[in-house]
Amino acid sequence: MKNKRTTIVAGGLICICLLSGCTSASPKVTTMPTVTPTVIPVITASPTVAPERQIDEIVYIGNKNSKKFHRANCNTLPSAKNRVKFKSRDEAVEWGYSPCYNCQP
Repeated sequence: MKNKRTTIVAGGLICICLLSGCTSASPKVTTMPTVTPTVIPVITASPTVAPERQIDEIVYIGNKNSKKFHRANCNTLPSAKNRVKFKSRDEAVEWGYSPCYNCQP
């Protein structure tokens, strides 16, 4: 009959028992090495602060053909040759432009 080997882990101890039908052998007990926890620093991104808007910054872009104006990040901006630049929403309205339905400036 072959020997059977059983490993039991409990409470930080590893017990290895050899079972061969003989009850005279006592189990061999070994202790596990001490494990020291390691602290790993967590890096978090600091919040970014939006830059101050410059007075000269162009905020709205109008379409010469449709007379609609858009936010500068609108996905329905007109081609470059049809663009009119405005510094404020009020300026665009004064020139007779109406707001874009998509970006709702």
